[in-house]
Amino acid sequence: MNLGERPASAGVNIVCPHCGATEVDDLEVLDLDEMHAIRCDACKGRFLLLIAECEKCGEESVLSWPAVPTPSEIKFAACVRCGNPLNDHGSTVRTMGQG
Repeated sequence: MNLGERPASAGVNIVCPHCGATEVDDLEVLDLDEMHAIRCDACKGRFLLLIAECEKCGEESVLSWPAVPTPSEIKFAACVRCGNPLNDHGSTVRTMGQG
């Protein structure tokens, strides 16, 4: 164990698209492939969040938008690790209020 390295976060890192503040969801209670409305604790701005799992590498990508994303914004979303398009999720993303 190298004590000089910071441990990797086990939770999901959420970054506010308005002010850049970062928060960690350690409990990972937010569902995958579902749009979530979030309020930033730092700037009080509201934004939308999507967590999608890459089918190629398995990484969970956390995407946020300051307003409702257009279908093309969702279509061009890519994995944060390998760059694989997450566009397969565009057709399966559930919006708020749908189950």
